[in-house]
Amino acid sequence: MKLNLNFAGRSYVNMRLIGQAYWLSAALLVVLLLWGVIQLLSTHTMIAEQDTKLAALQKDREELLGIESIALDTEKLEAVRADVVRSQVLIDQDSFHWTALFDRMENLLPDGVSLRGFRPNYKERSLDITGVAKDLNSLQTFLDQLLTDDTIETAFLQQQAETKVQDIKGTEYIALTFSVKLRGVF
Repeated sequence: MKLNLNFAGRSYVNMRLIGQAYWLSAALLVVLLLWGVIQLLSTHTMIAEQDTKLAALQKDREELLGIESIALDTEKLEAVRADVVRSQVLIDQDSFHWTALFDRMENLLPDGVSLRGFRPNYKERSLDITGVAKDLNSLQTFLDQLLTDDTIETAFLQQQAETKVQDIKGTEYIALTFSVKLRGVF
C-alpha cells in the first residue's frame, strides 16, 4: 500500500466528455424540434388542402341535388319531429269521415233522445256526446244500441242529470241530460 497517494489531488470526472455530451444532446433536441415544426407545418398544409376539397365536394353536391344542405342540430331535429307529430294529428283528424258517424248515430238514436254536442278527443281516440233524453227508458235504449253496435268498442255513461226542457209548443217538462264517452270510434 502506498501512503503517498492523494485522491483529492486528481480529477476523476472527465469534464470535456460531459461537455461534449451536453452539446450533442442539445443538438439532437434542436434537430427533433425542427423536425416537429416541419411536421406541424406539413400537417397544417394538408388540412387546408382537405378543407378546400371538402368545400368543393359540398358545393358539387348542392348543385347536383339542387338544394342547400341543412345542418340539423338537436334542437332543430326536435322541432322537425314536433312538426311531424302535429301534421300527423291533422291528417288523422282530416281522414275521419264525420258523415258516416252521424249516419250511424241517426240509425242508433231512438225516439225521445236528441244529441246536443260532439267533442272528439284524437289523442285518446274517443268521442264525448252530450244529449237530452225524454225519460230513463229512452236513455237506456240508446245506451244499449251503442253497446251492441259493431263499430264502437265501448260506451260509458259519464253524467246524467234531470233538467227542464221546453217542447215546440212551449210546454215545460222534466227530461234527462247525459254525457256519454265512446271509445274506438276513430
